[in-house]
Amino acid sequence: MLILQDLRYALRTLKNNPGFTLGAATTMALGIGINTTLFTLINAVILRPTPIPDPKSLYEITSTLDGADFERFRQNCRSCGEIVAMTWILPSLGTSSEVVHGNEVSSNYFTAMAVKPHLGRFFSEDDTNIIVLNYDFWVRKFQADPAALGRTIELSGRDYVIAGVAPKGFFGTMPLVANFWTMLPRNFPNSKASVRILMRLKPGISPAQTEDELTAINSRFTPSFTGASRDRQRVRIQSRATLIPLNSRTAGIAAVLLVCVGMVLLIACANVANLMLARAAVRQREMSVRLALGASRGRLLQQLLTESMAVAVLGGVLAIFIAIWTLPALSALVQSKLPNLWGQWALHLTPDFRVFAYTAGLCAAAATLFGLVPALQSTRLDVSSGLKDGGNQGIRWKKSRFRSGLVVIQVMLCLVLLINAGLLTRSLANSYTEDPGFDAQRNLIVQFDTTSSDQTLRSQMLDRIASVPGVESVAATRHVPLLGSGYGKISRTSSHVDSGIPTAVSQVGAAYFRTLGIAVLSGRSFTTEEERSNAAVAVLSEAAARKLFPGENPIGKAFTLAGQPQVTAVVVGVARDTRSIRLAEVDPAHVYLPIDLAHMQSSVHYLVRTRGEPTKLLPVVRQSAYEISRGNQLLVYSFDIAIGFQRLPAEAGSAVAAVLGMLALVLAVVGIYGVISYSVSQRTREIGIRIALGATVRDVKLLVLRQGMFLAGMGIAAGMAGAVPLALVLRSLLHGVSPLDPLTFCAVPAMLLAVAGVAMWAPTRRATRVEPLLALHHE
Repeated sequence: MLILQDLRYALRTLKNNPGFTLGAATTMALGIGINTTLFTLINAVILRPTPIPDPKSLYEITSTLDGADFERFRQNCRSCGEIVAMTWILPSLGTSSEVVHGNEVSSNYFTAMAVKPHLGRFFSEDDTNIIVLNYDFWVRKFQADPAALGRTIELSGRDYVIAGVAPKGFFGTMPLVANFWTMLPRNFPNSKASVRILMRLKPGISPAQTEDELTAINSRFTPSFTGASRDRQRVRIQSRATLIPLNSRTAGIAAVLLVCVGMVLLIACANVANLMLARAAVRQREMSVRLALGASRGRLLQQLLTESMAVAVLGGVLAIFIAIWTLPALSALVQSKLPNLWGQWALHLTPDFRVFAYTAGLCAAAATLFGLVPALQSTRLDVSSGLKDGGNQGIRWKKSRFRSGLVVIQVMLCLVLLINAGLLTRSLANSYTEDPGFDAQRNLIVQFDTTSSDQTLRSQMLDRIASVPGVESVAATRHVPLLGSGYGKISRTSSHVDSGIPTAVSQVGAAYFRTLGIAVLSGRSFTTEEERSNAAVAVLSEAAARKLFPGENPIGKAFTLAGQPQVTAVVVGVARDTRSIRLAEVDPAHVYLPIDLAHMQSSVHYLVRTRGEPTKLLPVVRQSAYEISRGNQLLVYSFDIAIGFQRLPAEAGSAVAAVLGMLALVLAVVGIYGVISYSVSQRTREIGIRIALGATVRDVKLLVLRQGMFLAGMGIAAGMAGAVPLALVLRSLLHGVSPLDPLTFCAVPAMLLAVAGVAMWAPTRRATRVEPLLALHHE
């Protein structure tokens, strides 16, 4: 009953003070809202269960295995439930250039996912050229027409019969939406190198037991693994109960983000605490009367904390609405800016019980942070002095000290966020001007994925693309710069290759360096004959040559590359260093080998150098390539996709940091203004006496500014120290800028000091206009 009574009184008090209520609730809505919005996104990505029955039993085999292991595990694993294989494909729809995203899956995929068709049926073992549509894709392309069953749909020149429609809300087990599902080809174990193997864990079986059994199966079929080699071949499984697994890496990223938005909430709490302190000074006589009438200090403390909780809950309710309104709109905006080739992410952004519980916890924590100290100070007063006019003089010093401490904390947290926002922004700017070491502006990328036994098809594709008018040169490669690379170790002798130099490895055609404009600094590139004969020759990057042959001319020297099998090659050239792995750094080492098009078991890419604007030639290249693709998956896109993929973390990081930094800056400025303004109002008599005794306008300005700048200076000093650990954490996202960049660490504090000065301008100006006679009226 007392709680309900306190709640009614708190709501009535807040209603009678609309200015205070609006300011405090809005501030808390911003602080809690940004936290709730971020947590809703984190919840959608790594906490919300995958939309299938019993998601906790779904695991992925994460070890590096070839496709043949799929059948071995299906036939021999007794602790496993259903085991399925899947891979991601991006065919074109019909004869258009529209790329659609889907999965090739084993026939038991939907059985393992425990879902039932909305319409029609799923796969059976004997099916060929059968397709199951995503519910939303069926609605979008066929207007939810049941007669779509039995019709054909063309993907990359191959016709598929529509057998069924997946249930509404099921989009697969990946973070991206699958628009359709087709069956993996029957020769899958020998034709697909990059597959995901998912499995259901049987009830009562631990993940460790299953890992042991899968490792034993793997060792039984590959008995040559012993000792350390056997340990490296241990089969690992990882939970896929959520779209993105919750592990140390994802948890670390989420923790950093939550700490950053938590700083904004702390600044908001400091602002509201200052409002509560100012309000406590106004209500001091009320508190004195209630104490004089017999109310206990504990009873008053409960009442004041109830009011704080009411403010926090009001802010929390507004925060939920902020998350509901902003996240879908922001998601749609960002999605519209991304290339269609990147797909559509499968995020359910509606708040659920986890979000509501998190917001409720934030409200309770925030109410305690901003309400406890003002409430304690409001109840620790002298009743007799509190009943007198001006009885608040006795505790002014304590309040001023606490308020000043809040300003220091606000400035400190604001500076931490602004410095890191500055670092990320500079990093992003550098990524637009940095030379990657190759010419990406004049190149298109053609990705060709074929399971054909015709060994000449890949070579025919290269010749067809090269014959397109406007194409200057074409080079085949297994990996596209900035979109992936092979890895290995190189050594001068085969006996030391295991402890050799880590290096990136690319299999490339003879025209690769000319097509990308990579200078061969010494020696030569490959010849066409060396490419066709899979000759044991190699081109090293500058860094690889320096590390492998320090102080020597590497041309003509042999080295060993670890792999299955090991390769011994002779260096025929040294190429300029590039940034082909990460745009943020030069490749530590890179080895280029001739590509063997005739015996490849995976996708091949063709880099197409054009004489003019690449995007203008893109439709012509696509049409020419489709003419001989024979229904195999074919993608044609510009190099901007690869560069954009590399810049995405920096762009996202700088955008988030900029929003948080600006929000923190606004709240900090409001806090500085509030404290200085309150200080001026409390020191009106002192200022009046000083003016009466001959103080000039300049003296009064310095008096007020000195106080404000001292607080800002203390906050900036603490903030510069606090910004260093966070900057070091963000090191991997920085491109061409040091985590301790002097320019950023000097410019941002200077900017913050200038903004603080602007915030103090109005209170300072008001102080210079104090009338001495009015100020001394009550003396």
